Amino acid sequence: MPLARLQRQCITGPSGHADVRTPTRRAVLRLALAVLGSAALGPAPMPAGAAPLAVNPPLQPDDAARTAPPRPQAGAHRLAQATGAHEVLLVDVFINGQQLKDIVTVERLPGGALLLPAGAWTAARLAPLAKASAFAGGTPAFSLDAVPGPSYQVTRRRMALEVHAPATAFVGSLLNMPRSRAVAPARPQPGVMLDYDMAASQGHGSSSQGATLELTTFGSLGSFVGSALLGRSGQVSSATRLDTYWRHDLPERMQTLVVGDAVGVGGGWSRPARYGGIRWGTDFGMQPGVVTLPQISLAGEAALPSTVE
Repeated sequence: MPLARLQRQCITGPSGHADVRTPTRRAVLRLALAVLGSAALGPAPMPAGAAPLAVNPPLQPDDAARTAPPRPQAGAHRLAQATGAHEVLLVDVFINGQQLKDIVTVERLPGGALLLPAGAWTAARLAPLAKASAFAGGTPAFSLDAVPGPSYQVTRRRMALEVHAPATAFVGSLLNMPRSRAVAPARPQPGVMLDYDMAASQGHGSSSQGATLELTTFGSLGSFVGSALLGRSGQVSSATRLDTYWRHDLPERMQTLVVGDAVGVGGGWSRPARYGGIRWGTDFGMQPGVVTLPQISLAGEAALPSTVE
């Protein structure tokens, strides 16, 4: 519809009479008609020689390089890791599946070697190395890479160090108990001892007396023992020699040498016998802790690994 006709219809009503409107309403209607007309006809042609108005001009390559933040280079990052300082980690250490009690501080050298502190090394029962290392702070440590055979892996997700080592990498264990060595008693100083037992009786004009004497001399070469029985009944006196012998003991060997009157050791089917001569035998009474009877032995095996402490 032509703009003039549209304006005419808007100003004149359906009856053909002109509507009386206020100047303000007329100005608003004129502005609305102008906007509708410009939208229907399209944008107005740009006069020749006029430059378009750019709200956001495009960035040039130099401008983008100046405004964009610098991106890190992968090669530089790897170089920083290779030449960086020591890396300290707090990990749980597992030696062949057995976890150590405490959390251990380990340190990775720039070259990739892993250091384990000397305390954890001893707790793991790993054999000490001839060449020791140290942390950056001076703590003594050993390098796992210097041990032939073991392999290790650090799991950062669990902060765990798993070490798999053969039996040759550990300190040997002593399972047999050492033999007890009895301390030999000190040799006695030279001396003499007299032991006696006397008895006397009186009755109805008769009397009797008796005595048992035992003389012992001892020293570093052994002991000499002599015993006798003395008696008197009325006017008759008697003397009887009982035992006379020399004895030398060897406690460290549990052996005894007797020269003179001796008493043998009876078995299960015989009785001791008294005889005169030389006796060389074993005396287990010198070491009471020695057990001469057969003992019960206990043995067993387990399907799972076990630890003996």
